[in-house]
Amino acid sequence: MSGAASASPWPLEQIQGFLLRGYKANFARHFALAVAEGDAARDAARDFVLGLTRPGTQGPHITTAMPWTTKPEYCLNVGFTYRGLARFGVPQASLAIFDPISGDPNYAAFGAGMAALAEASPGLNEAGASAPPWEMSDTDFDLLLSIWTDDDQWRDHVTAQIQALSPGTFRELLGDHHVYDGHAFTTKKVYFGFEDSISQPIIKDSPFTRPSDGGQDEADSSAFLIGTGANIYGASAMTPPELGLYGCFGAFLVIRQDVEAFEAQVASVAPDLGAYGVSIFDVQKEALMASMCGRWRNGVSLAVYPINGDNLPPDPPPSPPNPDMRNDFLYVVDGAPDQGNVCPIGSHMRRANMRLRASDPPFPGVSGGFPGGPSSFRRIMRRAMPYQIPYCPEDRDKPGTERGLVGMFLGASLMQQFNFVFGQWINGPFFTDMELADCVMGAPDPLSITVPGMEQPQVGANVTSCVAMRAAAYVFYPGIEGIRYIATVTPEPDGGKAAGA
Repeated sequence: MSGAASASPWPLEQIQGFLLRGYKANFARHFALAVAEGDAARDAARDFVLGLTRPGTQGPHITTAMPWTTKPEYCLNVGFTYRGLARFGVPQASLAIFDPISGDPNYAAFGAGMAALAEASPGLNEAGASAPPWEMSDTDFDLLLSIWTDDDQWRDHVTAQIQALSPGTFRELLGDHHVYDGHAFTTKKVYFGFEDSISQPIIKDSPFTRPSDGGQDEADSSAFLIGTGANIYGASAMTPPELGLYGCFGAFLVIRQDVEAFEAQVASVAPDLGAYGVSIFDVQKEALMASMCGRWRNGVSLAVYPINGDNLPPDPPPSPPNPDMRNDFLYVVDGAPDQGNVCPIGSHMRRANMRLRASDPPFPGVSGGFPGGPSSFRRIMRRAMPYQIPYCPEDRDKPGTERGLVGMFLGASLMQQFNFVFGQWINGPFFTDMELADCVMGAPDPLSITVPGMEQPQVGANVTSCVAMRAAAYVFYPGIEGIRYIATVTPEPDGGKAAGA
């Protein structure tokens, strides 16, 4: 997204920049930092974080939503786990809103922690290899510091600055554990071969322009900036108010993708489908992958370019002249909701963003009509990119390397956005009379795959999931004044032990 911005209804200097715009960077590095034991380390961590809010002082600083004329050499943002808020000294009176039992329902998930909720609700995260315990969760660290750059030398330079400014403050600052790098493809693709980050919510009144989103309702600003807009999840009752104002929650995920297994499975299953008379093997593979994702590999939606037998060349269909037009669609056929005849109900893109508007009629065949209401209430902002371990820039698809996706999935209410989408739309009961789960990210093994048919969707085959959760954590991204409050509030005597620090 461009750095250019129109007039803003909010003070952009108080908002962490990545909440309103993507940085389109080539590299990312995420530090899951645990404050070392003792009051001295805690106080040093507070001073370090406070310094990040003061541009012009020594060392790196937080990137706000203020527009730029020249893209900076790096962008930096910070978030806190529930454990981290307590470790930094936020008093229990402020933490009470996150209590899993008595706190605000929209914020209680943050206090409960991602692993605890995943264990209590298997639909929230993928089962099997993705079930907790994970390599890392939000009970293991306090501060998530993320940097984005276009140059790996700048990434390492900022890393060295952070290291120099915080000796002895954080445990395992640069160890192999709890440091996660992302490396974007110039093609914007992820390792399963699909182009990513095509569709993002359009935030009402945002000063940063966005392309067409297929006629979907705009997302109210309060879905991503607490204390703004219509307060669709209720006004923040955080104390003091600056703790919550302009803040946002996120699920930080490290998702391993078994590329070899995915490709082998596609090659094995594709010949069994035969939908629309597809008989050429390479076309069968393309059609199957499009049915699983809901988009062809170049991002063109099945709703726009349906499967059409062997008339489709082995490569994906051509993109429109303006790539932004790839989002100009709804799941509608002849004025009525598509029942899977064009785009499968179980495809990943359709489950993750169903494109339901407030003006749409109830969705036939789904319990309760709307599966959770208009999708503008459920949208999630994504800030993620591929990773590879070890990183091989000369061979990004090198067999035997670990590959996947790392980044944040953002919303003002974890319960109403991330948890609902993953637990209900992707894995939930709304679609039991249609398909079991998202056939890329869903929990059950085997997963049901259907391919569109002219009269009705055709059940083709079952597959197993090729993704696994490696690390997962709930993180809170306050506004700038909220960060300053966290860094300067008088710590309580227990030193954060109440939150398990």
